[in-house]
Amino acid sequence: MKRPASNAAPGRNKEIFNLLRSGMNGLYTGQDRGNAFNGGIMNRARQRGVLRVGTPGDYLPFSFWESPEVLPRGIDVDIIRGFCADQKLECEFVRTSWKALLDDLDADSFDLALGGIAITRQRRLKALFSNSYFRTGKAPLVLREKASRYDSISKIDQSHVRVIVNPGGTNEQFVRKKIRKARIIIHKDNITIFENLVKGVADVMITDAIEARICEKLYPELKAVNPHRPFTSAKLAFLFGIRERSFKKIMDRWILESSYSGFLGQVFYRWISSAMPGNKV
Repeated sequence: MKRPASNAAPGRNKEIFNLLRSGMNGLYTGQDRGNAFNGGIMNRARQRGVLRVGTPGDYLPFSFWESPEVLPRGIDVDIIRGFCADQKLECEFVRTSWKALLDDLDADSFDLALGGIAITRQRRLKALFSNSYFRTGKAPLVLREKASRYDSISKIDQSHVRVIVNPGGTNEQFVRKKIRKARIIIHKDNITIFENLVKGVADVMITDAIEARICEKLYPELKAVNPHRPFTSAKLAFLFGIRERSFKKIMDRWILESSYSGFLGQVFYRWISSAMPGNKV
């Protein structure tokens, strides 16, 4: 890994620097020491010259499709492109969904999945994760003038409150577990879901704090509530087949080297700073 660290000084934007420091600090330990399997993802990818990458493509800023005709963009997309470049592979992106993610992986629709995927016990039963590259947690996203009304689960979980959520991922899992009284609205498109908050179709969306903070920059009407004190803590990572321990060792080593070289921080800084006022993702 020979990329230099970014020339952008984190001190130029204290908010960005603090977000990166809190999200990336202490994640690059615990390398996998398990027995490697012969063959696997890397051998197949090198034979094809292509790494097949699955992503729902609806999670800003990690991976999102602006339209079906273009390739996805985002933090995870840039990171995997860097990995593929170092491995002399091309990236082929495959559309999946949060609900079908594990089934599509098991069906060999792609080699690796990304897009802000949280490490969960349920997913670990069926797949392997790389070492984490970022930490986040669930936080409310609401209309700015109503932020004080929804700063706790007890205030959100009221019969008159409408909670909007995208299906199939950890957002829905959290809402189903914690919300008992409020009305739950399922919205399938995680790209357009934020417009429903702006329009007043729903009162609250509970999502990852980093997504909430990006969205409050893109939608001035919205406010991330206490993103520095999220309801949960979750680590994000790349997902691949449960027998792919040899690939895990390769990916974990690359993530570690990329963190030390400054490449990962450079990617995060570029995307988070691009969502600040006056910039466009």
